[in-house]
Amino acid sequence: MAYGIQQRNREIGVRLALGATRATILRMIFKEGALLLASGITAGFIIALALARLVASQMYGVNERDPFSFAGRWPDVSRYFIPCLCNAARRATNIDPIASLRCE
Repeated sequence: MAYGIQQRNREIGVRLALGATRATILRMIFKEGALLLASGITAGFIIALALARLVASQMYGVNERDPFSFAGRWPDVSRYFIPCLCNAARRATNIDPIASLRCE
């Protein structure tokens, strides 16, 4: 997420120079981050369901489609993703439009 913000430094600088508020930039970053988080969790869930049958023989005493095993992982992913997203959004709102336009 932070790398994507760094790559879009010029775009965010142009948006700020044209009158976008910092709240608009924050909303844009959080919207994209939420979409990325939701798609990652969904893809991970689908892949885990597909691969559950392959590892079922190695799991002792646990059903291959145990709901607690599947539902218990998304808070862990969110716990690490949200602070990274907040840090990236903070960096995006602190971009100086004049410096970003002068950069290239």
